[in-house]
Amino acid sequence: MTDPKELAPGAPGSPPYRAKSPLSGVGTALSPTSKVTFCLSEGIVSEVGFPDAGSPCLSSLEWIVTDGAAFFSQEQRHTLHETAFFEEGIPGYRLVNTCLEGKYRITKEVLTDPVRDTFLQKTRLVPLAPLDNPLRLFLTLNPCIGGDSALHDARVSRYKGQPLLVAQKGAVTLAVLCSHPLKHTSVGYAGISDGWLDLAAHQRMTRFYERAEGGHVSLTAEVEPGETDIIVAIGLGQNEREAAAKAWASLLDGFDTAKERFVGPWRTWQQGLSPMPPMLGSALPAGALSAGAHVKTGALALRALESKAHPGALVSSGGVRPRDLAAAFDAFQALGAREDAQRILAYLMAVQEERGFWAMLLHPDGSAASGRVARDQVAQVILMVDACRRTFQLSPARMQRYWPLVWTAAAYLVGGGPEPEADRWDGAESLSLHTLCATVAALLAAADMADERGQPGVATYCRKTADYLHEHIDPWTYIRVGPGSGPDRISGYYAAAGQPGQKASGPASADVLSLVRYGLRAADDPRVIDTLKVVDANARRDADALRDADARPGTAEAQPAAAPLLLTAERALYELSAGNKNGALALLQTLEAQAPSGFFPDKTGHLPDLRTHAEYIRLCCALKAEHAPEVPRFTTERYIRKQTTAPFDLWRIERPCPRLAPDKKLRIELPSGALIHWTDDDWATKQHTLTRDTRLGVHVAELSPHPGARQVIFTFFWLTTERWENRNYTVPVGG
Repeated sequence: MTDPKELAPGAPGSPPYRAKSPLSGVGTALSPTSKVTFCLSEGIVSEVGFPDAGSPCLSSLEWIVTDGAAFFSQEQRHTLHETAFFEEGIPGYRLVNTCLEGKYRITKEVLTDPVRDTFLQKTRLVPLAPLDNPLRLFLTLNPCIGGDSALHDARVSRYKGQPLLVAQKGAVTLAVLCSHPLKHTSVGYAGISDGWLDLAAHQRMTRFYERAEGGHVSLTAEVEPGETDIIVAIGLGQNEREAAAKAWASLLDGFDTAKERFVGPWRTWQQGLSPMPPMLGSALPAGALSAGAHVKTGALALRALESKAHPGALVSSGGVRPRDLAAAFDAFQALGAREDAQRILAYLMAVQEERGFWAMLLHPDGSAASGRVARDQVAQVILMVDACRRTFQLSPARMQRYWPLVWTAAAYLVGGGPEPEADRWDGAESLSLHTLCATVAALLAAADMADERGQPGVATYCRKTADYLHEHIDPWTYIRVGPGSGPDRISGYYAAAGQPGQKASGPASADVLSLVRYGLRAADDPRVIDTLKVVDANARRDADALRDADARPGTAEAQPAAAPLLLTAERALYELSAGNKNGALALLQTLEAQAPSGFFPDKTGHLPDLRTHAEYIRLCCALKAEHAPEVPRFTTERYIRKQTTAPFDLWRIERPCPRLAPDKKLRIELPSGALIHWTDDDWATKQHTLTRDTRLGVHVAELSPHPGARQVIFTFFWLTTERWENRNYTVPVGG
C-alpha cells in the first residue's frame, strides 16, 4: 500500500493561474547544442522552454524568503525589481530584487549552458537589516511541460548522492539540482498541497511529500544560503537520468565557465550587425536626445527564438508563422545579418507544401499545425527570394534550386486567388487588402524571375494577372463617401472587408499602409491619406473608450489603453515614406515608451512579439538611412508611374465575371485545357478558341467581342475528358 507520507494529497490540484506580466527578458545560448530558452518577468524566471521557445516546460521559478516565524516574502510580489543585461544585446541577465520591507536583497544571474540542455541561475541572499530570526530561503518551481500544467508526475529523488527534484510529462523530464545543500524537499499539487501554501501558512516547510502523480504539480526546496553564491541547475532531457546528468555536468563545469561560453558568441554576433548611431530629431520630447535604443534588444529577441533543431524556424507562442518569418527576414536584411536571413529563407523553401503554399501555422519541423492557409505568406516568400536575387545573395546554383519552388508558389497564387477564405487571419471570409497588395507585388517578382529563366509565357501571364488584381483593388475594397464628406472631409476610404464583384463594407482598414509598402500607391495619394484619417480617428475613439472603462468603478482589472504596437511601427514607416521624419521619430518614441525593457510582448504576454520587433528594427534602420525601406521597383514603375491597367476582365467557373467592360477582352481561365465555343451575336455566328496552358496550373483563352456586342455566350469542350460542359454561360457587355 502507498505510504500517505510519500504521496501528496489533493490530486490533480488546481490549474495554476498565469497572469500577464511585463516581459523583461528572453535568452538562450547561440550554440546549437543547447536547446533551452528562458523568459523573465517581474524579477523572476517566468518561463523555461525546451526544445524551443514555443514549448514551455516551466511557468515560474522564484525564491520565497521567511524568518521561520512571522515573515513571508515572495520574490515576484514583495520586492522591487531591477533587470539588466550582462552587456547590451547579450541575453544573459543580472536581476536585483529588493524587499519592500527593507529586510533583504536577492541578486541573481541567469543564462543557459551553451554546451548542454541546462538552465542556470546564480543567486545570493543579502540581509539588509538586523533580524530576530535568520532568513530562510526556499526555491519554488511550477512545471508546465508542453505548455500545459496538467498530467505531470513529480518526485523527490537523488543523483550522485545529491537531492534531486524531478517533473516529468510525456517524453520530457526536468531535473533540478543545487550547488548548496537542500535541507528539505517536497512535491505537491498546486493550490492543495504545494509548498507555497505551506510556507505562506507556517513560514517554514511542515509537509514533505515525495511523489505527486498525474496532476498540476509544484516543486519546493529549502536551500541553505551559506556564504557563497547558490547555483541552481535545471537539466532537461528524455528521462530522469539524462536530465539530471546534464544539470550535474553544468554544476561541475561551474557558472563562470558557462557564462564565458555564453557571452562570447553573442558579442561576436552583435558586433557583426550594422551599427545603429543615436537618432536625433526636433520632434523628440524635451530631454529625449535619441531614439532607436532597443535595436540590439530587438535583434536578440528575433535570434533567441530560432529553433536549434530546425535552423531558420523562429518559434513563437503556438508554433512557427511564416508571416512572422517574412518580417524577421526583412529585419535581418536591414541589419546586414544576411546569414540569419538566409537561414529563414532556406527553412521556408524546405518546408513548402507540394502545391506551393505554407500553412498559416507550422510546427518547427515544418509540418502543418493549422489547416488554414494565408495567401499573403505565399506572396511574401516569393518576395523574399526576389529580394535576395536582386541583391546578389543567391548563387546561380541556389537560384536554380529555388526557381521550381517559386514557380509552384506563383501557381498557387494564380490558381485560386483571390480567395476570401484564405486571405485573412481573423477568420472573416472577405478579401484582405494586405493580401491583395502582397500578391500583386509577388506576381511581378515571379514574372521577373521567369524572364531570367527563359520562360516569357509564364512572365507575361503573371504580369497580366497582377495588373488585373491591381486594377480591382479599388472596386473590391474602396468605399466612396465623397466628395469632402464627414467630420474629416474625406472622399472615401479603403475598407476592412470586400468581395469580388460586390461593394466593399466595414470600417476603414489599416491595411491601407500595405498599398504604400508594396509600391502600389504613393504616400501622398488622397485615397491613402483619407483612409488614414479614418483609421486614426477610430483608434482615438477606441483608446478613449478603453480609458473610460478603466475609470469606471468595478473595472479594476482594466488596463490603460495603449496604441497597438505593430500598427504604431507600421504607421511610423509610412510617415517616413511621406517625408515626415519627425513624425516617424515621434511614433518611434511612442513605441519605445510602451516597452521600457526593450521587449514587445506577444498577445500571451510570455514571449516577444516577432513582427513588432521586426518592424521596429526596420523603422530604426530606415531612420538611420533617412529614407523609407525600398519598395519593389517593378510595382512603382508599373502602377504609379505608368498606371498600367489590365486589357481584360476575368471569368472563372467559381467566380464568374458579372459584366464585361466594352473596351476589355474576356479572359476565361479553366483548370484544364478546353475548346471554347462562343458567340457575341446570339449564335448568329459561332467562334472557337483553344485555351493555352500557362504552365501554372491554369489554362487561358481570351475572347474579343465585336464593338457593340451586348453579351458573350459560351460553353466549352473539355479536352482531357472529351466531353462538353453541357451548359451555356452568359456575360453581359457594357453598363
